[in-house]
Amino acid sequence: MKSYGGSRKIFDKTKLDLYRLYGGLDKMEIWDILDENGNKTGRTIIRGEKLEADEYHLVVHIWIINSNGEILIQKDQSI
Repeated sequence: MKSYGGSRKIFDKTKLDLYRLYGGLDKMEIWDILDENGNKTGRTIIRGEKLEADEYHLVVHIWIINSNGEILIQKDQSI
């Protein structure tokens, strides 16, 4: 098995299922794992994998609201 992102294994059945879901490695989202202070740990995780209790990743939410109070909603193409 090949390792990617520290000690996590990527070529097990679960990872291969994720590859198929996202259409290959080039379409997968690979996130940096952060510590409790927001510092990069040097490890990565593939979107969809479970983070450990002391692991975090960066998230940004942007709300676009027009003058009528309507909210623009964009669906993630992977969903």
